[in-house]
Amino acid sequence: GGRGVEARAALPAPRAILRCVDAAVGSELAAGLEVEGREFHALKATPEARALQHLFFAERACAKVPGVDAKGAPPLDAVGVVGGGTMGRGIAMCFLDAGLPVTLVDVDDTAAAAAAAGIDATYRRSSAFKKGRLTEAALAAKLAKLAVASDVAALGDADLVVEAIYEDLNAKRAVFARLDGACKPTAVLASNTSTLSIDAIAGAVADPTRVVGTHFFSPANVMKLLENVRGARTGDGAVAAAMALGKRLRKTTVLAGDAFGFIGNRMLEPYGRECLALLRHRDVGVADVDAALRDFGMAMGFFAMSDLAGNDIGYAVRTSLGLTDAAARDPAVEYSADVADALVEAGRLGQKAGKGWYLYEQPRVPSPDPAVDALVSQFKDGSPSVGAEDILDRALLALVNEGFRVLEEGLALRPSDLDVVWTSGYGFPRHKGGPMQWAEERGLRECRATLERLAAERPDVPYLRPAKLLEAMAEADAPLADWEKYV
Repeated sequence: GGRGVEARAALPAPRAILRCVDAAVGSELAAGLEVEGREFHALKATPEARALQHLFFAERACAKVPGVDAKGAPPLDAVGVVGGGTMGRGIAMCFLDAGLPVTLVDVDDTAAAAAAAGIDATYRRSSAFKKGRLTEAALAAKLAKLAVASDVAALGDADLVVEAIYEDLNAKRAVFARLDGACKPTAVLASNTSTLSIDAIAGAVADPTRVVGTHFFSPANVMKLLENVRGARTGDGAVAAAMALGKRLRKTTVLAGDAFGFIGNRMLEPYGRECLALLRHRDVGVADVDAALRDFGMAMGFFAMSDLAGNDIGYAVRTSLGLTDAAARDPAVEYSADVADALVEAGRLGQKAGKGWYLYEQPRVPSPDPAVDALVSQFKDGSPSVGAEDILDRALLALVNEGFRVLEEGLALRPSDLDVVWTSGYGFPRHKGGPMQWAEERGLRECRATLERLAAERPDVPYLRPAKLLEAMAEADAPLADWEKYV
């Protein structure tokens, strides 16, 4: 709300536009044009201009996969979705919005009918429907392309099927084994998993080359980002199909490697850990961390974003990694998520529960809750108070450093893909160009020096140790564009 407006008002372009309009109205043509020319040349040299130009090219480069021709993708005439929950419904809507016939399969007829009714209701709640841009007739035509079923046998004609059930490897493997028998041998089998290995899922089918990850972001019918994932055995045809799908759905599409968290959630992990670690400091609360991030330009602070996504999701991931059990954790590695674990154990799951890091007396409107301050105070460790600048340094450099590790490990095709993921999927401000562009503007040497200082203060935090690629590039004072020479 207000804070986002303030952050945009602080940008150079809107004020320059006002001055140009003022000159156009209040002076002769020649004088007005001179003002416009002067303002344009001044803006052309700003970091914001460089950031937005960087993203313009980044969003065109990300769809290109070396050695894979998207034009060679098999035709997409019919698609399927397995799972009628929030994600399955949103993905089905993406297909319907692109004019594709879609068959949605859920566990039984009741669940399948509920999914169809939920899709209809979501369309009717949309501003497009309420304002008449989506008419009753157009909605009926869209929904005529939706079929629902309770058996994967209904997917025999699908060219591509997206599995969108809950995050459980054995359950997903069971679905893929059934799809393997029900779908035609040329069909591409995709998983919407956000944390599980595509290769582990692909092991359930006879031909793993046809399995690929298609990680949609929630709500899928609104979010622009599609993070496709190439498993160890994913074939070029399946990659081409997934990239062509992104284009067909008018998504901004990036290809990631198959390691925990892919690109976006992998980078989110240390960013979130650092935001949690900041709560240990004297006088630093949830609202202070979020305010610093919003003032920087993030669409939401980390804690508000966690409430939106559901705090139970991170908790489930930490539990699956054995981290919520204090006795099983490595004592030599800092664990800052103990406060987040306590929050979930207190039933504060986020917006859906009406309370998380914030209180939601009105839906989607966060307000501070003294109960959270009391909970956070139990985890204070005597660290001194820190200001907004330190909060930003720590959260953003943890994010950037992990970005360098993602590149080092070959999980992204290029640094600008990381910027696309974070500006399209995680609310990173476009006028900063994304985390890697921000790091380059700041100077890689300065990024490395600050990380070295932070890592020396907290040797038990592995993600603060400068990545080898960042070390090498800072040492050589190399531009990010030359990154491959240093891997």
